[in-house]
Amino acid sequence: MKDGQPPVPADHRAPGFKHEREFVDGVDDCAQQRVAEQMKARAGEKNPDYVINLADNFYWAGIDTQCGGPCYEFADDTGQWAQGFENVYNGPGLDGKQWLGVLGNHDYGGWMFNKGWDRIVAYTWASDRWMTPALYWAAKVNYGDFTVDYRCVGFLHRFQRLGHVGTRL
Repeated sequence: MKDGQPPVPADHRAPGFKHEREFVDGVDDCAQQRVAEQMKARAGEKNPDYVINLADNFYWAGIDTQCGGPCYEFADDTGQWAQGFENVYNGPGLDGKQWLGVLGNHDYGGWMFNKGWDRIVAYTWASDRWMTPALYWAAKVNYGDFTVDYRCVGFLHRFQRLGHVGTRL
């Protein structure tokens, strides 16, 4: 994401791209914003308790910094948190709601696994909404007459088991 610009999806029009297809203006150039608008509309009506966020938070290649940086002093150096989360997913029914999340391959940097995935985890302590405190974690949500147990395990577990981490998939 460029500073001050909204999120932009990948362009799959390149000849030879495995899934080459026509680019649809008004859809492909603002997909994230269209999803956010639908979430805002639904959240305004239903007022969810929280949002379940199922990975791949930062397309296409994660937070644009190397992993291993100082996570204890959070700063949105790349502008990606503001442009891809805080300024996109907000409004009545979404403001102040926790986002229970996991990391996906794009959060690690796509196929190289070298981007600022640790910053995505660290943002848990800088935000009142973001909740991804570890690569694997659990949460219990208690309601009046039942409890929901979440086991948050991202995609990386499967690829570690298969021996694909660090190689081009």
